[in-house]
Amino acid sequence: MQCLEDMDVVSPLPSEVCQSSANSCQIPYIPQVKNDVIPKINQEFDTLDVVQNFYNNYAKESGFGTRAHSSRRNGDKQVIRKDYVCCKEGKLVPKKPVENSESSKLRRGLIQEGCGAKLSVRRAKSGDKYVVSQFVEAHNHPLTSPRRVHLLRSHRKVSVAKKSFGTTTIASKCAKLPTNEYFREKNSGFMFTMEKDDEERLTYCFWADATSRQSYQYFGDVVAFDTMYTINRYSMIFAPILGVNHHRQTMLFGCGLLSDESSDSFE
Repeated sequence: MQCLEDMDVVSPLPSEVCQSSANSCQIPYIPQVKNDVIPKINQEFDTLDVVQNFYNNYAKESGFGTRAHSSRRNGDKQVIRKDYVCCKEGKLVPKKPVENSESSKLRRGLIQEGCGAKLSVRRAKSGDKYVVSQFVEAHNHPLTSPRRVHLLRSHRKVSVAKKSFGTTTIASKCAKLPTNEYFREKNSGFMFTMEKDDEERLTYCFWADATSRQSYQYFGDVVAFDTMYTINRYSMIFAPILGVNHHRQTMLFGCGLLSDESSDSFE
Protein backbone atom coordinates (compact mmCIF):
# COMPACT_ATOMS: atom_id res chain seq x y z
CA MET A 1 0.00 0.00 0.00
CA GLN A 2 1.21 3.53 -0.74
CA CYS A 3 1.96 6.10 2.00
CA LEU A 4 -0.94 8.47 2.63
CA GLU A 5 1.14 11.60 2.07
CA ASP A 6 1.95 10.42 -1.46
CA MET A 7 -1.69 10.08 -2.45
CA ASP A 8 -4.72 12.16 -3.20
CA VAL A 9 -7.62 10.28 -1.65
CA VAL A 10 -11.14 11.25 -2.62
CA SER A 11 -13.85 10.48 -0.08
CA PRO A 12 -17.26 9.38 -1.37
CA LEU A 13 -20.42 11.36 -0.86
CA PRO A 14 -22.70 10.03 1.89
CA SER A 15 -25.12 8.74 -0.74
CA GLU A 16 -22.31 6.84 -2.41
CA VAL A 17 -21.26 4.83 0.65
CA CYS A 18 -22.04 1.19 -0.02
CA GLN A 19 -24.79 -0.39 1.98
CA SER A 20 -23.49 -3.12 4.25
CA SER A 21 -24.64 -6.72 4.03
CA ALA A 22 -24.74 -9.29 6.80
CA ASN A 23 -21.25 -10.43 5.84
CA SER A 24 -19.62 -7.00 5.62
CA CYS A 25 -18.59 -4.13 7.85
CA GLN A 26 -20.50 -0.91 8.44
CA ILE A 27 -17.37 1.18 7.81
CA PRO A 28 -16.76 1.93 4.11
CA TYR A 29 -13.40 0.86 2.69
CA ILE A 30 -11.76 3.51 0.50
CA PRO A 31 -8.89 2.31 -1.74
CA GLN A 32 -5.62 4.09 -0.99
CA VAL A 33 -4.03 4.51 -4.42
CA LYS A 34 -2.26 7.19 -6.41
CA ASN A 35 -4.45 9.90 -7.85
CA ASP A 36 -3.49 9.22 -11.48
CA VAL A 37 -5.09 5.75 -11.47
CA ILE A 38 -8.38 6.92 -9.94
CA PRO A 39 -11.22 7.50 -12.45
CA LYS A 40 -12.46 11.09 -12.65
CA ILE A 41 -15.89 12.44 -13.55
CA ASN A 42 -15.95 13.56 -17.25
CA GLN A 43 -12.72 11.67 -17.95
CA GLU A 44 -12.72 10.59 -21.61
CA PHE A 45 -11.86 7.22 -23.15
CA ASP A 46 -11.67 6.20 -26.79
CA THR A 47 -13.36 2.79 -26.44
CA LEU A 48 -15.17 0.64 -23.89
CA ASP A 49 -12.21 -1.76 -23.87
CA VAL A 50 -10.00 1.09 -22.72
CA VAL A 51 -12.54 1.96 -20.02
CA GLN A 52 -12.62 -1.60 -18.73
CA ASN A 53 -8.82 -1.92 -18.75
CA PHE A 54 -8.44 1.38 -16.89
CA TYR A 55 -10.99 0.44 -14.22
CA ASN A 56 -9.55 -3.04 -13.87
CA ASN A 57 -6.06 -1.60 -13.41
CA TYR A 58 -7.42 0.74 -10.74
CA ALA A 59 -9.13 -2.24 -9.10
CA LYS A 60 -5.92 -4.25 -9.08
CA GLU A 61 -4.05 -1.40 -7.43
CA SER A 62 -6.90 -1.03 -4.94
CA GLY A 63 -7.41 -4.68 -4.06
CA PHE A 64 -10.72 -5.75 -5.60
CA GLY A 65 -12.00 -7.48 -8.70
CA THR A 66 -14.31 -6.09 -11.37
CA ARG A 67 -16.84 -7.25 -13.92
CA ALA A 68 -18.95 -5.66 -16.61
CA HIS A 69 -22.51 -5.04 -15.48
CA SER A 70 -25.47 -3.41 -17.25
CA SER A 71 -25.46 -1.49 -20.51
CA ARG A 72 -27.89 0.56 -22.58
CA ARG A 73 -28.08 0.81 -26.36
CA ASN A 74 -29.71 3.27 -28.72
CA GLY A 75 -31.81 2.55 -31.80
CA ASP A 76 -28.67 1.86 -33.83
CA LYS A 77 -27.60 -0.75 -31.24
CA GLN A 78 -24.68 1.39 -30.13
CA VAL A 79 -23.79 1.21 -26.47
CA ILE A 80 -24.59 4.61 -24.99
CA ARG A 81 -24.08 3.65 -21.33
CA LYS A 82 -22.00 0.99 -19.63
CA ASP A 83 -21.55 0.08 -15.96
CA TYR A 84 -18.60 -1.73 -14.40
CA VAL A 85 -18.91 -2.94 -10.82
CA CYS A 86 -17.00 -4.58 -7.99
CA CYS A 87 -17.01 -8.38 -8.13
CA LYS A 88 -18.88 -8.36 -4.80
CA GLU A 89 -21.82 -6.41 -6.24
CA GLY A 90 -25.27 -7.93 -5.83
CA LYS A 91 -26.62 -10.54 -3.47
CA LEU A 92 -26.73 -14.21 -4.36
CA VAL A 93 -29.09 -16.64 -2.67
CA PRO A 94 -27.52 -20.12 -2.76
CA LYS A 95 -29.63 -22.85 -4.31
CA LYS A 96 -30.03 -26.12 -2.48
CA PRO A 97 -27.98 -28.67 -4.44
CA VAL A 98 -29.62 -31.86 -5.66
CA GLU A 99 -28.46 -34.80 -3.58
CA ASN A 100 -25.72 -36.86 -5.23
CA SER A 101 -25.48 -34.42 -8.15
CA GLU A 102 -22.17 -33.27 -9.57
CA SER A 103 -22.88 -29.67 -8.52
CA SER A 104 -23.28 -30.74 -4.91
CA LYS A 105 -19.64 -31.85 -4.89
CA LEU A 106 -18.39 -28.41 -5.86
CA ARG A 107 -18.58 -26.07 -2.89
CA ARG A 108 -17.97 -22.54 -4.01
CA GLY A 109 -17.98 -19.56 -1.67
CA LEU A 110 -20.54 -16.85 -2.26
CA ILE A 111 -18.71 -13.60 -2.95
CA GLN A 112 -21.67 -11.24 -3.53
CA GLU A 113 -22.00 -8.86 -0.58
CA GLY A 114 -24.09 -6.06 -2.03
CA CYS A 115 -21.12 -3.78 -2.70
CA GLY A 116 -22.06 -0.57 -4.50
CA ALA A 117 -18.65 0.42 -5.88
CA LYS A 118 -18.98 1.10 -9.60
CA LEU A 119 -17.87 3.05 -12.64
CA SER A 120 -20.39 4.26 -15.22
CA VAL A 121 -19.60 5.79 -18.59
CA ARG A 122 -21.85 7.29 -21.26
CA ARG A 123 -21.29 7.94 -24.91
CA ALA A 124 -20.31 11.54 -25.62
CA LYS A 125 -22.96 13.60 -27.43
CA SER A 126 -20.43 14.54 -30.05
CA GLY A 127 -17.90 12.00 -31.26
CA ASP A 128 -17.31 8.35 -30.43
CA LYS A 129 -15.66 8.76 -27.05
CA TYR A 130 -16.99 7.66 -23.68
CA VAL A 131 -16.95 9.86 -20.58
CA VAL A 132 -17.19 8.93 -16.90
CA SER A 133 -20.63 9.87 -15.59
CA GLN A 134 -20.56 8.18 -12.18
CA PHE A 135 -17.83 6.82 -9.93
CA VAL A 136 -18.45 5.24 -6.53
CA GLU A 137 -15.19 4.25 -4.87
CA ALA A 138 -16.33 3.09 -1.39
CA HIS A 139 -16.64 -0.64 -0.70
CA ASN A 140 -18.57 -2.38 2.07
CA HIS A 141 -15.98 -5.14 2.50
CA PRO A 142 -12.24 -5.41 3.24
CA LEU A 143 -9.98 -5.08 0.21
CA THR A 144 -7.62 -7.83 -0.91
CA SER A 145 -3.93 -7.55 -0.04
CA PRO A 146 -1.42 -6.88 -2.86
CA ARG A 147 0.03 -10.38 -2.45
CA ARG A 148 -3.33 -12.02 -3.16
CA VAL A 149 -5.02 -9.63 -5.59
CA HIS A 150 -3.75 -11.58 -8.61
CA LEU A 151 -5.99 -14.48 -7.52
CA LEU A 152 -9.16 -12.48 -8.24
CA ARG A 153 -10.88 -13.54 -11.43
CA SER A 154 -10.53 -10.24 -13.31
CA HIS A 155 -6.79 -10.14 -12.61
CA ARG A 156 -5.88 -13.72 -13.42
CA LYS A 157 -3.59 -14.11 -16.38
CA VAL A 158 -2.65 -17.53 -17.68
CA SER A 159 0.94 -17.59 -18.93
CA VAL A 160 2.02 -19.25 -22.17
CA ALA A 161 3.61 -22.03 -20.13
CA LYS A 162 0.38 -22.75 -18.26
CA LYS A 163 -1.60 -22.71 -21.50
CA SER A 164 0.86 -25.16 -23.04
CA PHE A 165 0.56 -27.53 -20.09
CA GLY A 166 -3.09 -26.84 -19.27
CA THR A 167 -5.24 -29.58 -17.83
CA THR A 168 -7.74 -29.59 -20.66
CA THR A 169 -5.04 -29.87 -23.34
CA ILE A 170 -3.28 -32.76 -21.63
CA ALA A 171 -6.43 -34.57 -20.62
CA SER A 172 -7.95 -34.27 -24.10
CA LYS A 173 -4.82 -35.82 -25.61
CA CYS A 174 -4.92 -38.63 -23.09
CA ALA A 175 -8.58 -39.24 -23.88
CA LYS A 176 -7.78 -40.12 -27.48
CA LEU A 177 -5.97 -43.33 -26.46
CA PRO A 178 -5.27 -45.21 -23.23
CA THR A 179 -3.10 -43.10 -20.93
CA ASN A 180 -0.36 -45.72 -20.71
CA GLU A 181 -0.04 -45.81 -24.50
CA TYR A 182 0.05 -42.01 -24.72
CA PHE A 183 2.97 -41.77 -22.31
CA ARG A 184 4.83 -44.72 -23.79
CA GLU A 185 4.87 -42.91 -27.14
CA LYS A 186 7.35 -40.44 -25.60
CA ASN A 187 11.14 -40.71 -25.95
CA SER A 188 13.38 -42.84 -23.76
CA GLY A 189 14.14 -39.96 -21.39
CA PHE A 190 10.47 -39.59 -20.55
CA MET A 191 9.32 -41.06 -17.24
CA PHE A 192 5.88 -41.31 -15.66
CA THR A 193 3.99 -42.96 -12.86
CA MET A 194 0.25 -43.29 -12.25
CA GLU A 195 -2.26 -45.00 -10.03
CA LYS A 196 -5.86 -46.11 -10.51
CA ASP A 197 -8.59 -46.93 -8.04
CA ASP A 198 -10.61 -50.15 -7.78
CA GLU A 199 -12.89 -48.97 -10.58
CA GLU A 200 -9.94 -48.36 -12.94
CA ARG A 201 -10.30 -44.58 -12.63
CA LEU A 202 -7.15 -42.49 -12.67
CA THR A 203 -6.41 -41.10 -9.20
CA TYR A 204 -3.08 -39.44 -9.93
CA CYS A 205 -0.44 -39.22 -12.62
CA PHE A 206 3.04 -37.70 -12.62
CA TRP A 207 5.38 -37.26 -15.59
CA ALA A 208 8.58 -35.50 -16.64
CA ASP A 209 10.41 -35.48 -19.97
CA ALA A 210 14.17 -35.59 -20.54
CA THR A 211 14.52 -31.80 -20.71
CA SER A 212 12.61 -31.29 -17.48
CA ARG A 213 14.69 -33.91 -15.69
CA GLN A 214 17.92 -32.35 -16.89
CA SER A 215 16.71 -28.87 -15.86
CA TYR A 216 15.99 -30.20 -12.38
CA GLN A 217 19.55 -31.51 -12.07
CA TYR A 218 20.94 -28.02 -12.72
CA PHE A 219 18.32 -25.76 -11.16
CA GLY A 220 16.42 -27.94 -8.69
CA ASP A 221 17.68 -26.21 -5.54
CA VAL A 222 14.40 -24.32 -5.23
CA VAL A 223 11.15 -25.88 -6.40
CA ALA A 224 7.74 -24.19 -6.69
CA PHE A 225 4.67 -26.40 -6.52
CA ASP A 226 1.18 -25.08 -7.07
CA THR A 227 -2.21 -26.31 -8.21
CA MET A 228 -4.52 -24.81 -10.81
CA TYR A 229 -8.10 -24.64 -9.57
CA THR A 230 -9.82 -24.40 -12.94
CA ILE A 231 -12.65 -26.90 -12.99
CA ASN A 232 -12.49 -29.09 -16.10
CA ARG A 233 -14.65 -31.88 -17.40
CA TYR A 234 -12.24 -34.51 -16.06
CA SER A 235 -12.39 -33.08 -12.50
CA MET A 236 -8.62 -33.44 -12.18
CA ILE A 237 -6.32 -30.89 -10.56
CA PHE A 238 -3.30 -29.85 -12.63
CA ALA A 239 -0.10 -29.38 -10.61
CA PRO A 240 3.00 -28.04 -12.43
CA ILE A 241 6.37 -28.32 -10.66
CA LEU A 242 8.48 -25.28 -11.55
CA GLY A 243 11.85 -23.68 -10.93
CA VAL A 244 13.98 -20.79 -12.16
CA ASN A 245 17.23 -20.95 -14.13
CA HIS A 246 20.23 -18.62 -14.03
CA HIS A 247 18.50 -16.26 -16.48
CA ARG A 248 15.47 -16.02 -14.16
CA GLN A 249 13.40 -17.94 -16.67
CA THR A 250 10.73 -20.35 -15.49
CA MET A 251 11.70 -23.99 -15.91
CA LEU A 252 9.28 -26.91 -15.92
CA PHE A 253 10.53 -29.82 -13.81
CA GLY A 254 7.47 -32.03 -14.03
CA CYS A 255 3.67 -32.19 -14.08
CA GLY A 256 0.98 -33.96 -12.17
CA LEU A 257 -2.74 -34.64 -12.37
CA LEU A 258 -4.41 -35.19 -9.01
CA SER A 259 -7.91 -36.31 -8.06
CA ASP A 260 -7.75 -34.49 -4.72
CA GLU A 261 -5.48 -32.32 -2.57
CA SER A 262 -4.75 -34.71 0.24
CA SER A 263 -1.25 -35.03 1.70
CA ASP A 264 -0.98 -38.53 0.21
CA SER A 265 -1.65 -37.17 -3.29
CA PHE A 266 0.91 -34.41 -2.84
CA GLU A 267 3.54 -36.89 -1.67
